[in-house]
Amino acid sequence: MSANSKNKEEAYNGIKELVEKFKSNYKQFHSSDYNETLTRQDFINPFFEYLGWDISNKEGLSQTYRDVIHEDKLKVGRDTTLTSGIRQSPDYSFRIGGNRVFFVEAKKPSRNLKEDSDAAYQIKRYAWSGKLAVSILTNFEDFAIYDCSKKPSSNDKASMSRIEYINYEDYLNRFDFLYDTFAKENVLRGSLEKYNADTKSKKGTESVDIDFLNSLDDLRIKLASSISKLNSLSLRDLNFAVQHIIDRIIFLRVAEDRGVENYGDLREACSGSNYYKNIVEIFKKADGKYNSGIFDFSKDKITQNIEVDNKVIKEIINDLYYPKSPYEFSVISVEIIGNAYEQFLGKTITIGNNSKAKIELKPEVRKAGGVYYTPEYIVDYIVENTVGDKIKGKTPKEIANIKIVDPACGSGSFLIGAYKYLLNYHREYYSKQGKKKFWGSKEDAITEDGELALWVKKQILINNIFGVDIDSNAVEVTKLSLLLKCMENETPASIMNNQSLFNERALPSLDENIKCGNSLIGNDFYSGGDSLNIDIETQYKINCFDWEMEFPNIFDRKKKEVKAYHITFAIHNSRVSERMITYKVNKGEVLNLSEEDELFITKSIGEVILKNDIKCLAYNISRDHVHILLVCEDKELPEFIRKIKGKSSQKFKEYLNIPKEEVFHLWAQKYDAKEIDSDKRLYNTIEYINNNRIKHELPENNGLKPIILSFLCGQNAEVCNYTDEYNDTNGRNNAKAHNGLQPIANDNAGIQKQGVVTPCYDNANNSKKLNEISKIESYYMDTYKTTEEHNGEKQTDNIENTYEEKAHIENALNMEIECKRQTYNIDIARKRQTYNIDIAHNGLQPIVVRVQDAINKAFNQYEDGGFDIVIGNPPYGAELMDIERDYLERKYSLNNTNTAALFIGLSKHLLKDKGVNGFIIPKSFIYASNWESSRELIINDLQELVDCGKVWKEVKLEQVIIMFCNNSEVETYKASERNENNIITVGKIDKKTFREFGFYLNAVSNEELNIAYKMISSKKTVNDYCINKLEGNYQNKIIEKYNKGALKVLGGKNINRYYYPNTIKGFLDKKYIKNNKGVIRENSILAQNIVAHIMNPTPHIKIIAMLSNTIENKDKYILVNTINQLDNISDLNSKFILAILNSKLISWFTYIFVFGKAIRTMHFDNPATSRIPMPSVDLIKKSDKEVHDKLVKLVDNIIAINKKLVGENNPNTKEILERQVRALDGEIDKLVYGLYGLSDNEIRIIENVS
Repeated sequence: MSANSKNKEEAYNGIKELVEKFKSNYKQFHSSDYNETLTRQDFINPFFEYLGWDISNKEGLSQTYRDVIHEDKLKVGRDTTLTSGIRQSPDYSFRIGGNRVFFVEAKKPSRNLKEDSDAAYQIKRYAWSGKLAVSILTNFEDFAIYDCSKKPSSNDKASMSRIEYINYEDYLNRFDFLYDTFAKENVLRGSLEKYNADTKSKKGTESVDIDFLNSLDDLRIKLASSISKLNSLSLRDLNFAVQHIIDRIIFLRVAEDRGVENYGDLREACSGSNYYKNIVEIFKKADGKYNSGIFDFSKDKITQNIEVDNKVIKEIINDLYYPKSPYEFSVISVEIIGNAYEQFLGKTITIGNNSKAKIELKPEVRKAGGVYYTPEYIVDYIVENTVGDKIKGKTPKEIANIKIVDPACGSGSFLIGAYKYLLNYHREYYSKQGKKKFWGSKEDAITEDGELALWVKKQILINNIFGVDIDSNAVEVTKLSLLLKCMENETPASIMNNQSLFNERALPSLDENIKCGNSLIGNDFYSGGDSLNIDIETQYKINCFDWEMEFPNIFDRKKKEVKAYHITFAIHNSRVSERMITYKVNKGEVLNLSEEDELFITKSIGEVILKNDIKCLAYNISRDHVHILLVCEDKELPEFIRKIKGKSSQKFKEYLNIPKEEVFHLWAQKYDAKEIDSDKRLYNTIEYINNNRIKHELPENNGLKPIILSFLCGQNAEVCNYTDEYNDTNGRNNAKAHNGLQPIANDNAGIQKQGVVTPCYDNANNSKKLNEISKIESYYMDTYKTTEEHNGEKQTDNIENTYEEKAHIENALNMEIECKRQTYNIDIARKRQTYNIDIAHNGLQPIVVRVQDAINKAFNQYEDGGFDIVIGNPPYGAELMDIERDYLERKYSLNNTNTAALFIGLSKHLLKDKGVNGFIIPKSFIYASNWESSRELIINDLQELVDCGKVWKEVKLEQVIIMFCNNSEVETYKASERNENNIITVGKIDKKTFREFGFYLNAVSNEELNIAYKMISSKKTVNDYCINKLEGNYQNKIIEKYNKGALKVLGGKNINRYYYPNTIKGFLDKKYIKNNKGVIRENSILAQNIVAHIMNPTPHIKIIAMLSNTIENKDKYILVNTINQLDNISDLNSKFILAILNSKLISWFTYIFVFGKAIRTMHFDNPATSRIPMPSVDLIKKSDKEVHDKLVKLVDNIIAINKKLVGENNPNTKEILERQVRALDGEIDKLVYGLYGLSDNEIRIIENVS
């Protein structure tokens, strides 16, 4: 028996016992003494436990992740019935992963649920407000399931929207339905979604967020009309006043329904002589309690002194209370309120005659086609893959430094999502760690019921969440949403406790976090002379915003806590490590590096160092190992080494021409890292690394020096003049002597031997020391014979000095000596001259680098300021004034003033190094020519691309999600796609495809990619054979009726594949034609500019083109700019090119590899044809000429048949002709497949999707 069957059987038996128990004592359970609490304990709780729900939280989960939340604690007032209007929450909230799936409202058995309209209204009101499709009303005797998608009314009968009504005596007969629909294991499998879909015909269409928006509009009109009539306010001040009053009322109503404020306070204020004045007093009291900025009258000098008609304000308030209000604010999520507000913000108030207010779409919103709230699953995905990745594994103390911003925050949906994620992470952190103290605090971070303490939620909000929007009302709504989220699950007691502990008000002010301004335009906008003459209204609209000035702490440069590390890593298999001994790993073949190999590897490592701005003080390679001295933060070191080893290994594999699929290791798995903890060790480590080749008796590698110099920190330091710098007493004592360091013995330097780092010659005896001196003698004798010229200076006494030093060493054996090929124990300050030898690069070329300057630069690293995370749904194509457009073109240099593109440029500026971005933007970003600069800007940083298709049905554009990490330089990006409300990863795409295809590939299989590679292998495109022009901007000059001398107008719809269907768009007077634009040329190809997208049988496109010569009397026609005209400039026949363009293969390629599977905004313009591959055809070759001529003949035949079709009316004849066309099309496709060298399997891929 499966586990599922066993669970179901146990549930059946358990519910059977409950039914029998209820039936045997029916009268007792129906008595007035048997109340709701007992009903829940005896029947309802065990009923749902048998269905697999953890009713009593036996698993001990935190409040956030419990299966069931009992929300009866939020009842307020003296009566718990809905009739009195003071019941605040459903009895049970059933949840999966912290998300509500349905409510259950419990009653005692004596309540007649079949006729109880109040109880039915109650559960529908809760669930509709919570945006839940179905919920349950039960007293165990009866089990009523309600469709809660339709707005409830207090006048509804109990039967209204009731889907199922099951008596307890039918529980066993209907058990399969109950278990299959509401058992937890089946809900996890999507049973409720299926049930909702099956009952969708019964559902209403007006969701709570849409209805709430309508209510807000209604409140707005009533309030604005009254204020306008009784007060003299500008339109801007009127909008300000209305917005703030509504925000305050909504906040307090939510607080009342959540039990934080006394239920009915606002309603009771509507008494006396001045209702609004009473309400203002409640606002002021709230300011003293919450400090949220919402009620701050020190900044708001407008709303406290205005007049509002008593009747109007009372009507507004009463509309938000039971029974008039269908909303239960205790269960309406912040996201639902935000959705309504997002639409609300797209509108503005205008005042007509008699001070009557009217709500209108803002002009920019009307042009954009509306405002659309980002779906919660999109927000959650972006947040999880930006915020989630950034904070993973971090402590609350570390997270406190992470700054998240939405630069176009609107109503705050992304900031709410980020804040919610942070709250859940902290809650889980403290639960798993068993810690209850927030970092640096003595107070508990977690309450007794597993929730975060209010003061912790406040700190997270202040520390982490930031936003900017050009709309001041949007800023206020974002603050409202965040503060409502912060106040979730709070009670009067918790708020009072917060005040007593910290002597502060309940909520934080967000004035320093959420700000109003134009994110794209800084104060430098005013630096031009012309901008000073801009009128105040235009300045108000532009609303310049200086990020560095507004967020100074975030953009401050902070000094890094860096250390120096001596890194050693060896060639794979060149050492015997402890791991190999322990696990008896056989040592494989050792790779012997040549001098050329060393140069290549060093160059590869240098590229990584420069690209990642790694501070390197010394480097050397000695055949089988590398020494590097890095200066960085402790947390940066592993990533730097991973990049250095990984990239150099990958490059070397390519250098050796090793197949990609073959496993190759250049470096051993581990590396040694020694922290350098003193100046003495630092200087000596540099010397040790510089002379490592001499130590290992390796010959000079002449090419290393310039490569190493190119990436050392301070590499631009000049070569010093020896006489000026050193031939005096001061020069000898300065830090520039001998590579800027006094040669002191390195007593701690180490080498890697058999995988273990050991001290070098710690117990070296005297003979060994003298042996080293002898080698130095020989070295200098060979290198500096007689008076060889040395950097412009005659070096006459180097050898003599060496012998003097030998004598010195022989008399001072008690001094420690570095194990190098040079006498490091020489005190150069004692000598009149120095060696003036820089051995930094193989110890051979006497060159002096200002190492002290390099050290200062390396240890004085600053972390650039900026945000760690930028997320959002930036506005697309917002209307710009000319002065704005000119400024933005100069500032961002993206060749695109679509505001979404500009926000990508802004994000790069706002992000600190390795900061991450997550935006949802138009899909045209991935392929359209005007987005090319934006694609180039982030290609190296791109981490994921999600093809979302059409997220909003009402919006014509498709969308993509882009996520990138600033300066991350990753080789691939993750390709994903949206499937309904889920996002599925398809695979990874190599970024080199961006260079090969000119756009971001998305959701492409390896098989499809291989076909594309075959097609582009010719290195030829349509533009190599044709000149593609779009002409004839005459659309607004077209007339319907013919005038003498007028030309017939052809648009895109007037051409078909291969032939002209003899239709026209209208007529055009010749006087409008300039420079022959739109004139049809001989033997050209005419193609529809707007490429048609076809959904069935599977999504694809069809390129439609014909020959101009199929049009008789071409001089009587003119083209408009919905037709592209391609002039053949090759020796190929135009009919051959036409066959290629109209082929199934080219449409397939263009859909996937030019337009990125888009469904709109696809134009057959020059940028598109520049990426459509043409096959290699040499007409001198007989085989190529035969295929060429066959295709030309097939096109002739297809044109001839289509001419017959144009005038044919007999359906049977038309069918015969159409079959002939399809057959000829098939022949053309076969020949085209052959031209590109496709296999049978590859052809099947094309045929199956086209």
